[in-house]
Amino acid sequence: MAISSFAMKGDKERFIKAGFNDYISKPLDVSEFIKKVKNIVLMSNEAVSRYCIFT
Repeated sequence: MAISSFAMKGDKERFIKAGFNDYISKPLDVSEFIKKVKNIVLMSNEAVSRYCIFT
């Protein structure tokens, strides 16, 4: 999942095209963030390791 301060039209599509499975912009909506993280956690461990990068 991409988390970015970018919030311009078309950014979500750009991140999805780059290989991310979802996108959320800052400031975070905590309930939306939790929902998206839960969906990622439900994926297989292999998918999670491919799509989650923590910096």
